[in-house]
Amino acid sequence: MNEGLWLLVPPAAAFLLGVVMTYVVLLQRVVGPWVRKDLRNEKEEMIHREETEEGEQHDEKEITNDVDPRFKISRKPTKQEKKEAKQLYQNRKPKTVQQVLSEEKMEMINHASTAQKYGHDLSLMMNERKYLDLKQWHCMSRPQYKYSCGVSSLTSIWNYLFSTLGHGHLPVLSQEEVLTILGFSEPFNEIRFGPFCGNETLLQWFKELLKAFNLEGEASIFWKCKGLHKTKPSGGSVLEELKKGIRCSQTAFIYHCYNHYMVIMGYDESPSHQHQIYEKIRSDSQSHEETSSPNAWILFGDNSKLQEPVECAKFSDI
Repeated sequence: MNEGLWLLVPPAAAFLLGVVMTYVVLLQRVVGPWVRKDLRNEKEEMIHREETEEGEQHDEKEITNDVDPRFKISRKPTKQEKKEAKQLYQNRKPKTVQQVLSEEKMEMINHASTAQKYGHDLSLMMNERKYLDLKQWHCMSRPQYKYSCGVSSLTSIWNYLFSTLGHGHLPVLSQEEVLTILGFSEPFNEIRFGPFCGNETLLQWFKELLKAFNLEGEASIFWKCKGLHKTKPSGGSVLEELKKGIRCSQTAFIYHCYNHYMVIMGYDESPSHQHQIYEKIRSDSQSHEETSSPNAWILFGDNSKLQEPVECAKFSDI
């Protein structure tokens, strides 16, 4: 007999063994694909989960990059910085009011009438440096339609000049009423104004509204420092003339920035140094330095709900 391992079973046992082997083979054929499919699905889910997590991390990074620097989490101080700050706090030497304030301010503490006069004069001085027209803000036609920044800005200044919400006697006009008077119809949200709504178009529409209500008025480009049809206001500093116009109840300004229109509502002239905050800024109003001053800011009202209601920009950037 040949050497090796032999399995000897009776015929009945051989049949049962065959059935078991057949069952195992069938089970592999039937269950195998499902097992492989489940494993494949699980692998695909893992890959999808990893991609999703990477995408979320990427989105979070993009969101973080888009956040205004003022609202980002600031850098944590180092141990040395914490130590120095703690020592500074512990070594501080408080002083009395009499040691800090001038004789003039001490007199104001003791005489209310002197303090009231000082506060009144200071308020007048601050009004020259800071101005926000609340009526113009109240007249802002916000939110605008998707592409209607030009018409919405036109509606805003129209209500400021001619409606009872501003400085006029007419009822307030909605941007829908303005659009209808100008010949447009619903749905306004689908009208792409960009291809035909430019500076000259807004000037023409303002004149059409004047004619429709039998009113008198003028519309022109106040200042364009670059490009075709650049202009310059007559005499004096551009900034000074703009400030006068902003304060005038018979004048309103629309600012055309990159592919967007906004309404000018005010300005802020900040001093160069901290100790000048409550002092009068001494500068030559006719000088070129003030015209391009980095401390002059213009305040805008934005009709778009996707932007801040009130925005500002350096006059030098404009």
